[in-house]
Amino acid sequence: MAFDATVLCGALLNPRGVEFELLIRAAEGIPFRGFTTEVVGMEFVRNAYQGFGAAERFRRYEQPELEEFLDTFAPLFDADNIHDSPIGRALTPNHQLHDKPVGQVIYELTGENDASLLAELEAQPTVTPGPSLRHFDPFDLHLALVCVRDGADVLCTFNSTDYTMERIGPVRIATPTALARDYGLI
Repeated sequence: MAFDATVLCGALLNPRGVEFELLIRAAEGIPFRGFTTEVVGMEFVRNAYQGFGAAERFRRYEQPELEEFLDTFAPLFDADNIHDSPIGRALTPNHQLHDKPVGQVIYELTGENDASLLAELEAQPTVTPGPSLRHFDPFDLHLALVCVRDGADVLCTFNSTDYTMERIGPVRIATPTALARDYGLI
């Protein structure tokens, strides 16, 4: 199971929330193992320093708070559980993949021979900058790509703007709340 920065930020913001509980379980490896990428980690740290949260919950975090948070989930942030992404938070430099369905882009970039990535291409959002139900933000492509390449069963995210589909190829897209229900945590 892979976690994106929205889940890490949610856990930091609310240590009694489902995101925090899911990360605890992932760090313990029971009943699932979790991972993230170096790009997600950098995005999380950047967001924490810049601040997040709505209205009265908005706050910025300092280094000691981030260190305590990361120490809480130490196994999740071990080198073995930080997967390298072949791309960063940018549109792939391969211009032939611009404005293509997300499954096709991941298929081409990973070399994975999974036909489910190419299923229903016309229904898939295209990898193009700009918020829309028909666009998949290239800034979020890195995690989806790593999930497919490294065999994740689930990508856990709050990002319903870009992850509008139920699956990307073999990888299920789920919110922390849906996963917490699946595992009987709520």
